[in-house]
Amino acid sequence: MSAVLPVVALFLAIILAIAAAHKIAERARLTRATAGLLRLPGAVAMPVTMAAAAVEFAAALALLLPASRPIGALLAALLWAGYGAALLAARRRGDGGIDCGCDFGARKSGIGRF
Repeated sequence: MSAVLPVVALFLAIILAIAAAHKIAERARLTRATAGLLRLPGAVAMPVTMAAAAVEFAAALALLLPASRPIGALLAALLWAGYGAALLAARRRGDGGIDCGCDFGARKSGIGRF
């Protein structure tokens, strides 16, 4: 089991780093997605999107170091739980057709069940 943890941590760190880079590279689209998911004005959605990218990047860095892995895992879990809650709330209020920003391209079908 001890040999698996560094590999899993590296895998999650890569996913988090790519997600952070995705938010920075596609700022405009992901700001619109954040605004739609959280029902925020664009001026507020941009800093929220960039804050999420910063937390993802911080979690990725923390996962790379054995001493800070629990903090990185906690940051990632809290962030992903927040994303899940936002997606569920959007679906429940009938906003399932919006682009959630979950993919590298805009979703035509909106927020799906999974």
